[in-house]
Amino acid sequence: MWLLKTLSLFLIFSICYSSIVAQEPENAEATITLPFENIYKLEQNREKPEDDTNKPPETLLPNSDSSIENKATSLIEKKEEVEKKQLLPNLQEESPKKDKALERPTQKKSKKFKQTDESQPPFERGIYQLKNNLENEAQKEFNDSILKQGEYSLKAKFDQIRLLARERKRDDALSIINGLDPENKYKGLFELASGLDSVTPQQEEFNQNLTFDKLEENEKKKVWWDKDLVKESKKDAITTYLTIITEAKEYRALVSKAHWALANLLYKISEYQAALDHLAKILLYYKDTEFIDDAIYLSARIYESEGDTRDLGRAQKYYNLFLKNREFNPVFSESVYLPKVKERIQKLVNNNGYQ
Repeated sequence: MWLLKTLSLFLIFSICYSSIVAQEPENAEATITLPFENIYKLEQNREKPEDDTNKPPETLLPNSDSSIENKATSLIEKKEEVEKKQLLPNLQEESPKKDKALERPTQKKSKKFKQTDESQPPFERGIYQLKNNLENEAQKEFNDSILKQGEYSLKAKFDQIRLLARERKRDDALSIINGLDPENKYKGLFELASGLDSVTPQQEEFNQNLTFDKLEENEKKKVWWDKDLVKESKKDAITTYLTIITEAKEYRALVSKAHWALANLLYKISEYQAALDHLAKILLYYKDTEFIDDAIYLSARIYESEGDTRDLGRAQKYYNLFLKNREFNPVFSESVYLPKVKERIQKLVNNNGYQ
């Protein structure tokens, strides 16, 4: 009996409790009293995330310059970074060591730019002195250029050789020539021969009423009064030209030039037959060189000259050959001798009736 009453009371109590729980809202919090209520509230506030949905939007006031400047500055900085990456994709911050290394090439370039050929200025000064007939000063400048051992030193040597030859200092000239390589050695010999060839009496430069005793001492040195000495220099020039012709056969241009220079020298000293021999060598073996028009013209002039070789008929044939070659060879059509050839052949026709 007692057991039945107990079960019935338990059932009634459970039914009442379930109905009360069902009527409570879902979000209702259980009210539990804790011994430290303030601490509990603080912990609840920490656990709750901030809800920005109901937070009013941040507004910019008209006078809030600092916020505008900050945003503008940040935008400019971002833009500059983007431009740097586009222009210099490999741009990186370099250490001071790298900066020093980059400065070295510029220093080297500046040193290289300042480098000049030290032999050029004295050579050019020597040429200037030579044009003004100051041969002693020119020699000093050429010697200075030779000692510099630059690109212009070789040119200075050639000019120096020619000047020494004109002063009859043949041994000094040969000492320079012997120090050159084979090709330039023969070029030096040609300059020596040219210098010896240019030694001529210069009496005509002075008034005929003056005698040698009345000339100043420095003027006496400039004049070659001894004709035998002039003849001796001519002989030395002939010997030097023949050395080039016989020994430098592999240098065709130089050999043809030596034949022409020697023929011209022989013509001036009235050695006509010997001159014709060297001109014939040019016509036979070096007709492809620049001296072919010189050879034909001088041959005609020799046959016009008084002496054993005079033959006006042959002279006219050489002049006609010159005019015929101008039709297909620019060496003749552009030759400086062309006006003279026309003049000489006209005189032969008018005076002697040659056709």
